[in-house]
Amino acid sequence: MDINKAKTLTKNITTTVVGLGSTRIVRTVVQNNVPTTNIYQKITVGAATVALGGLVSAATREETNRQVDELFKGIDAIKTSIDNAKNQDDK
Repeated sequence: MDINKAKTLTKNITTTVVGLGSTRIVRTVVQNNVPTTNIYQKITVGAATVALGGLVSAATREETNRQVDELFKGIDAIKTSIDNAKNQDDK
């Protein structure tokens, strides 16, 4: 597999898992801490929960992508070092 395809696949999988988890956490925190006793509260808290989940998901996606980029920079540096060592052995 091409390194760029692997990086894209890693980002897609990781951001999906992290996004689902962070959205679930937000929803659970709100459900356990914000009482809703009437339809007005249920609608407004529900809407706010969706908005908060979206914000948290966007922030975690950005951070996750940054960390995956760092991981692949490290992998590329290792690959370059190995290639350089092989080239030195060939001389």
